[in-house]
Amino acid sequence: MRRTYHPNAWLSGFRNVRPGLERRTEILHKLEKSSATAKGLSGEISVTYSTILHHLHNLEDRGIIERTSSTPPFAWKAKPVGQQRLIQ
Repeated sequence: MRRTYHPNAWLSGFRNVRPGLERRTEILHKLEKSSATAKGLSGEISVTYSTILHHLHNLEDRGIIERTSSTPPFAWKAKPVGQQRLIQ
């Protein structure tokens, strides 16, 4: 079975292994629907807080997501940039 990943889950200049692509895909799908905190994402996706935070920082560094609050706990949301999905 072929796996599909979110178009923005692939990070250039980064080691893109399957588990990381899968986690970033899950994170991006959640953040496209609504903003969320790292702790909230951790509970929804069943991945450790530190793993979620690692991926959030990598996605933020590349301009794919942004923080919606300026004070902790930070909320994150997806930015409408990068590769877009084709709608059939």
